[in-house]
Amino acid sequence: MLPQTALKCGKKLAFASRSPYLLTMSVRPRKSPLPPLTIIGLGGVGSALSRAVAGAGFRGLTLVGRGRPGERALARALKARYLSDLRRLTQDHGFIVVCVKDIQITSVAHHLSRLKIGWNRFTVLHTSGVLGSDVLKPLASKGASVAAWHPYQTFPRLSVRRAGSATLPESGPGLFFGVTFGISGDPRAVRAAKRLTRTLGGKPLRLREEDRVLYHLSAVLSCGFVAADLEMAVRVLKSIGLSEKRALEAILPIASQTLKNVAEHGPARALTGPAVRGDKETIRKHLRALQKLDPELAQVYATVSRHLLKHKTHTQEGVG
Repeated sequence: MLPQTALKCGKKLAFASRSPYLLTMSVRPRKSPLPPLTIIGLGGVGSALSRAVAGAGFRGLTLVGRGRPGERALARALKARYLSDLRRLTQDHGFIVVCVKDIQITSVAHHLSRLKIGWNRFTVLHTSGVLGSDVLKPLASKGASVAAWHPYQTFPRLSVRRAGSATLPESGPGLFFGVTFGISGDPRAVRAAKRLTRTLGGKPLRLREEDRVLYHLSAVLSCGFVAADLEMAVRVLKSIGLSEKRALEAILPIASQTLKNVAEHGPARALTGPAVRGDKETIRKHLRALQKLDPELAQVYATVSRHLLKHKTHTQEGVG
């Protein structure tokens, strides 16, 4: 059976750049049939990846989950085989992608290693950003090619629960267009992971195992910290009487324009605000107001402002 822990987890595209940051896509014909593929874990990453590989033309698709109705509905929608017991896995070659929480990957690898199959015909990948391929050692020792294969992307967490609904988010193959995949592992697995990445429209990035922590840290800074920053902005506007909906109406246009500026000009030239201009008096006013509203938030603001003041650029005048 699966470990009693919560499991998480065709068009070949080429990318031509209009700028260093913006991408366009063109379709290339597939040169060879796609191998069977099994996805273990159907959380945010696993469910999105399931839709992506189905959309890319993988016909021998197997989904392994916890027996939840939403998971079964997702499998039916994708015409995939569904399992809740790893012992029933009958695939004899191809890919196995482990999309579970980091602390569960080794456990899943041990369960898989007990299967009496020819592991030398398999490439086994996991989708952790931080962990290297060594957590798949139980399978490598059986002859499998192993690699870490992390999509540098964010994923909705409600998709499996709503898999049978008409409102299922369209995060299928398109979610991976232009997305970087951080790859490290043995040479054969890395080559296979690069091919899989390109099949999904992604951009492979070969990493050294020792660089994965910093690589993943950059993803947190560019995603989770951005969302946290916007949540703090909402909190500030709610303190002067705005509803969350009205606060987001104010915040989202400027946040979207900032991302557009970063894409078109790079992050340094997209920086604006009092710290970039060296306007310490405005920063002091902000800090006094924040000390009354939320002293912890004031500390965050002060730390970021000190960083910007130290590394400020004059390549673009701020307006904030």
